[in-house]
Amino acid sequence: MNRISEGRTGYIRVISGSKVSAGECAVDDQVRISVPERLILQGSALVYVVPLLTMLVLAAVADALWPGLGQGVTIAGAALGLALGFLFVRLHAWRHRHDQNLQPTLVEVLPRLELPTRAA
Repeated sequence: MNRISEGRTGYIRVISGSKVSAGECAVDDQVRISVPERLILQGSALVYVVPLLTMLVLAAVADALWPGLGQGVTIAGAALGLALGFLFVRLHAWRHRHDQNLQPTLVEVLPRLELPTRAA
């Protein structure tokens, strides 16, 4: 993550793996973590598909309930659906924040390497 974030330290909460426990790690250790592919695919689908579907469904419902009021009602329904979709995703993430099956797992502590420093 340091390579991506231009040298800033990134923090990720992980659970202890089968070979390494979190107690064996110290501040500034470089570690390898594991995130199941299934989890990444399901999370991506949830974050991208749910808001889109709720936006389309509420736009269609608003248009069906009030067809004579014009596009403003449809746009308002779409905006409400999108907001509800994002709210659902946020509530789902909050509800499952301590679920052990949805957390990254600590795999190994990497050997210490001297990282090159940038000249200011």
